[in-house]
Amino acid sequence: MDTALDQHATPRIAKRWVLGSTNKPKAYTRVYPTLPSGHKLSADGPAEERVLWRERYQAQHFDFRGKIVFTRFDCCEFVKCTLLIDRGTGQLAFTECVFKDCNLDRLEADEGRGLYTRDNFIDRPLAERRAEFERRLAQALAGRRVKG
Repeated sequence: MDTALDQHATPRIAKRWVLGSTNKPKAYTRVYPTLPSGHKLSADGPAEERVLWRERYQAQHFDFRGKIVFTRFDCCEFVKCTLLIDRGTGQLAFTECVFKDCNLDRLEADEGRGLYTRDNFIDRPLAERRAEFERRLAQALAGRRVKG
């Protein structure tokens, strides 16, 4: 089977072209240039799996409620993002992702719905960490006063 793909094209570019692009993409184009805006994901689109690798999202809003999105985030970083996931969300995976100052306390896997999580790091919000630091600092200073 002759695919007519350029041998020097990266896998991301080749995938975009295979998925239906009419023109051959340029070497610097990205596969999903509009995906970082989470609100643009829709369940009405084609049922294709998207694998996003080492992307950084800052102050984005991802609404996955009630959708089957067929998306996998690998080694991505989410900073000050809002992720909305409910019982209707399906086919979504987060592996080795970092969540900093997001609205998440934890991510739970549910294989029945196709929600997979593995080796993720969820950092507590900055305000919460600052309050914890100030509390420990006050305890340390109070301990010094008692000793001295």
